[in-house]
Amino acid sequence: MSAHALARQLFAPPGAGAAHTRHLLAQAAGLHARLLDSTVAAGEMQLDRLRMALARYVRSPALAAEKRFVLDDPQFIDALHALASASTDLARWDAAVACGCFSATSQRPLGCGQLGNVVTAVMLRRWRHWCGQIELATDEYGRIHFPFSDWVLVLVDEQSECRDLFAHQMLRLQLDKREARWLLPRQSPQLLVSMPRELFDAMFVDNRAIDRSPGLRLSVGPPRPRFERASRLGDTPIRFESIAGGVAADHAGLTGGIVAALLAAIEQNAPSIHAQLCQCIRTIRGFELPSYAGGHIASFSTPSLPGVIGINVQYTAHDQPRLSPYAFMWLGHELGHTLHYLIDDVAFLHGWQFLENPAEMTPVIPRYGRSVHVRTLFQIPYVHLFEWWLLMLFHDHGFGGLPWRMSGDAFAIGEDLRQEIDEAFHLIDQHARLSATGQAVVQWLRGLVADACSHWRGLSFAAANAGVSGA
Repeated sequence: MSAHALARQLFAPPGAGAAHTRHLLAQAAGLHARLLDSTVAAGEMQLDRLRMALARYVRSPALAAEKRFVLDDPQFIDALHALASASTDLARWDAAVACGCFSATSQRPLGCGQLGNVVTAVMLRRWRHWCGQIELATDEYGRIHFPFSDWVLVLVDEQSECRDLFAHQMLRLQLDKREARWLLPRQSPQLLVSMPRELFDAMFVDNRAIDRSPGLRLSVGPPRPRFERASRLGDTPIRFESIAGGVAADHAGLTGGIVAALLAAIEQNAPSIHAQLCQCIRTIRGFELPSYAGGHIASFSTPSLPGVIGINVQYTAHDQPRLSPYAFMWLGHELGHTLHYLIDDVAFLHGWQFLENPAEMTPVIPRYGRSVHVRTLFQIPYVHLFEWWLLMLFHDHGFGGLPWRMSGDAFAIGEDLRQEIDEAFHLIDQHARLSATGQAVVQWLRGLVADACSHWRGLSFAAANAGVSGA
């Protein structure tokens, strides 16, 4: 395949058909399975057992779509990054797509614990009555969750409601026919939760809503455990999780409602991009983070957790959300990032390289007030293209479905995006050492941006003739 054909295949325009995105996800799943297999020489009994359990699942008669769901699970991918030191292939992949941020050997127990979360889910899906014990791990917010279930076990400090204190902690799950026990595996193991096996299965195998929980016993801490259930956003498969404690938790329902409304508006104004979101995004996390010296955090995602988006909504003293009316564009931005993370995985699978200096830092970029990795710079045109098309499609449809009255100058926002993309191409020319494939990708992206520019000029011309300056 030529470099130009490859660029067209990988970097589809926003709103590409479901078949394209499904193929991208399937190829990424194949890479993740191969990367786990590469740990075969690691010589660690716990890792070997987990790897073999997942290998048996992949060879099982389970549906191919279900296997892809597991192999592309963000927690599974994060575990592979934490296991980067367990094989040469994993280390190279971690360095290629995530700047080697998990290369330390000390991360390997965490990776095994995260794999334990995934293995627990697939084993119980195949053998509902499985009994035994397995090591698990909390995520960066003190949470344990399994694929296929919306329930999470959350560890918090009973004084401050702080979850970060219990981030990346190892836990042990013991299952027998009558009881499920969650323990902190210290020198003297601390029992956190005991619950009837029937209740555990209802929550974590059947994913049922539970009104009453007879027989559930929770430790008073520290840490203090509790169970939370993520909500589904409208009719989508996307889950909403609130990452907030104390007073901020009071706004969790409102933040979830705002995110659900944004998704519904995207479905109304840009159904093809909405379909991509439903294919690629597993979880949207709601935050209430304060502003900082560099500004205000709107949304964020990381290459080690593709498919998980953070949305930050601040509130006034009167509990009113402080939110840009163009917040729907944040979801387009993070979708673009997520697709780029998957593209990077597929490129690694096939040995395709876009950049010869991905880890180098640029000089300070005035627009951002900081330096960025060349890898990040290379992502800007494609990521911002999703934002731009969302803005244009919303304008085409009169910004329908949004739960607020639009304000501000939509054309000024769109023009600023266009300029940012142009600046990114200029910076890529200056600072990126492109491979032949990378050159073809940039050329292809310039064509996609030219198509967007043509649509944008049409909108601007129509608005000028109608005497309209904004939304």
